[in-house]
Amino acid sequence: MGHTKKKNSSSLGVIIGVSTALIAIGGVASWWAFKSMEVKVVEPIDKPPHTVVEPSQTTKTVEVYWLDSNANDLELVATPITFEVEESATSEQILTTGLEMLLAGPGTGNYTTTIPQTTQLLNLSIKEDGIHLNLSKDFTTGGGSADMIARLGQIIYTSTTLDPHAGVWIEVEGQPLELLGGEGLMIGQPMTRQDFEENFALEATN
Repeated sequence: MGHTKKKNSSSLGVIIGVSTALIAIGGVASWWAFKSMEVKVVEPIDKPPHTVVEPSQTTKTVEVYWLDSNANDLELVATPITFEVEESATSEQILTTGLEMLLAGPGTGNYTTTIPQTTQLLNLSIKEDGIHLNLSKDFTTGGGSADMIARLGQIIYTSTTLDPHAGVWIEVEGQPLELLGGEGLMIGQPMTRQDFEENFALEATN
């Protein structure tokens, strides 16, 4: 009996020792796993602030042609208008701005226009053979022969403000303009300032 009791005590001691060792090993393993799972914090690298470079601006002047409302006869009058554009602006962009100002009307003052207010510039391009315009159909509506001649002159002269000798090709809704107004005012294409002066009795002053 005594021998058996001692044997059991020895076995119990071995079990306790093994358990203690396993617990210790498990603790070390857990600590190592925890250390391995630690998240590393990486300090952000300071980057220079993003700088937006604004395009360089410059001023351009175009002559927009109105009609003198105080004159006894219809007379085209050049009005210099200065505006800001990017230095990289093309002649097409500058002319487009000038024509859009023309179509917007003179506002108040001593000038008037015969171009219907609803007229829109659909497209403008400059090619080797001249300046090509595409206007909305409103350009051809309303007014008699004198009004039609005047609005044609306004378009021709304003379009050639950068090159007074250039020819102007006019389309309406994508179709070449051959007749203008109910009385059938014939339009030669392309038309220069000289062509206009030779065919129509309407003076232009600067």
